[in-house]
Amino acid sequence: METLIIVLVGAVALYFVWKVVLKPLLKIVLVVAIIAGIYFLITDGLPDFVSDILAQVSLPLTYSAG
Repeated sequence: METLIIVLVGAVALYFVWKVVLKPLLKIVLVVAIIAGIYFLITDGLPDFVSDILAQVSLPLTYSAG
């Protein structure tokens, strides 16, 4: 019975850490990445292969952050 309570408390704690800390942090990282991407597009500072990699990485993040 004690282990069940510990597991439940741990699950609730993990949920709140995800909800309060990680999700807003993910959105902040996403906004910074978008701003950096726009900046590099304007200044044309990124090589093609780097922007391709960034596009592939940021696409799943966009869906999971919403």
